Amino acid sequence: MLTPEDVAVEAMALTGEEKEEELIKEPILEDTVSLGVILAMASGMGGLQVVCSTIFSNGTIYLKALGLTHAWTSAIWSIPAICGFAMQPVVGAYSDSFPSRYGRRRPFVVVGAGGIILSILILASAGSLGSWTAALIHHDVKIAESMAKAYAIFAICTLSLSIQPLQCGLRALALDLCPARQQVQAQSWTARLSGIGQIVGCVAGIVYYPNGDSLDDVMTFRVLSTVCIVAVSGTVVLTCLGVKELPGSRSLGKTQTQQSLTATLRNLLRSARDIGGTLGRVFLIQSLSWMGWFGFLFYNASHISSLYSLSPEPHVQSQTSSHLGSFVTLLFSIVGFATTILLPLALEHSQSKGRFKSRRGFHQEVRCSSLLLLWSSGLGLSAALMLILSLASSWKLAMAVTTANGVSFAITSWLPFAIIGRITRERDAYDLSIPSHIGMRSGATQHSGGVVNGLHNAAISGPQILAAAICGIILETARRVGSVHGTGWLLAACGLSYLAAGYLAFRSSRHKMFDSGNLRADIG
Repeated sequence: MLTPEDVAVEAMALTGEEKEEELIKEPILEDTVSLGVILAMASGMGGLQVVCSTIFSNGTIYLKALGLTHAWTSAIWSIPAICGFAMQPVVGAYSDSFPSRYGRRRPFVVVGAGGIILSILILASAGSLGSWTAALIHHDVKIAESMAKAYAIFAICTLSLSIQPLQCGLRALALDLCPARQQVQAQSWTARLSGIGQIVGCVAGIVYYPNGDSLDDVMTFRVLSTVCIVAVSGTVVLTCLGVKELPGSRSLGKTQTQQSLTATLRNLLRSARDIGGTLGRVFLIQSLSWMGWFGFLFYNASHISSLYSLSPEPHVQSQTSSHLGSFVTLLFSIVGFATTILLPLALEHSQSKGRFKSRRGFHQEVRCSSLLLLWSSGLGLSAALMLILSLASSWKLAMAVTTANGVSFAITSWLPFAIIGRITRERDAYDLSIPSHIGMRSGATQHSGGVVNGLHNAAISGPQILAAAICGIILETARRVGSVHGTGWLLAACGLSYLAAGYLAFRSSRHKMFDSGNLRADIG
């Protein structure tokens, strides 16, 4: 039998993908996390999704009611992607070594939730705050309008910043607490509760749909803001009370904390430069796929509304085309939610022959290559659907295609996070199995959850900034040539992005390291 020292000596010769292959062959079992704790962790993401689906979906109408132009609103909605790209990796790196008796992640979750609530209050009250500020300076309507716009822009900026610590903290909690074999299960529940949050946001947006009157639109947005505040506060309280973290180190002084922050930033840059292997492939696939998702999520409703307005069928009412966009988003969300429930069950059934008995109960053997192949299939489906959607002349067909794409979006919201979580947790468990006196054990490796999630989010957010510019160029080109099918061109470009991502996922699924063995995971 090999001694720990023998394992360490062998480990010294393993680097990169060889180490990942060894992790797959010899998974290390850790304590199982209960379903209740997983639900508590995932509930926070559900509350955050209510905010995203409500504020970002209905915010454009509200900003226009305050007097902001279309150009300004387009620029404002690029702020969340910029914050996700630049800020979340820093937040994640700092949280990895954050010294707090309440844990490393929950303080960031609480601060982020508080910032979101305050930002929503400022955004919903922008008009009143503008009038109040103008009254202090000078009773002028133009000043009041300008101040209202300034408050709204400020609130969007602080909202985008506040989302980062909340999202990063919640993602890192699942990575910290759930062992590798439970990452698929944990991320599937996160996707399910996020789907519920998206459905809640869509339903609220339909029930309280703006009617075009500026005053009513402002009041409607305030009602929706109340829904968001209740959702975020309730779910974050549930997460913080239902999850128990080990206290962070409290031995750092003020000077040492500042030095530690500088060191974590250096480690972050080093990690970003050296990222590779499986994680690097997953990040690249995400970057390509989210260039497509950006265009689809922002413009599919506009495309359907445009097809409806061009339809020879009699229109029941002037606002029906706008309602169609909200309704198809709801259908898209429902299909996505159903997929997050049914697909893990189907995966469990397909792996039923791979059951093994451990001292902690029955678990499943799931090949990582199978997950990548499933992800590739979903992206291929999206590519085909975008081709159909770009050529469709019927708004009914466009609605059906958009709804069907909820299947692929559910896969994207689940599998990449599960794959990343499993690889990271296996690496951490492997490093912790090496005796510290051998020199292989590293605190940075143990606490890499924040860095990994931050870099993953940067890989998602960064390409969206580029996608926004590409979408603008495509739409402007269509306008200049006199085409009314600019969104169709845009969606076809999204299909190319999906196709490239799907091909890369397929190639990765056939990589030799994914066939070396099985990663054990709970599914459900």
